[in-house]
Amino acid sequence: YGVAVYFPPGNYPNQYMENVQPRSDLENQRLA
Repeated sequence: YGVAVYFPPGNYPNQYMENVQPRSDLENQRLA
């Protein structure tokens, strides 16, 4: 998952993925 790549393992992986939508993941890939 893009989130796992952009954010190190910590508070984000589970909570962030649950709150984030597919569009947000695509936007993160564009920003990268």
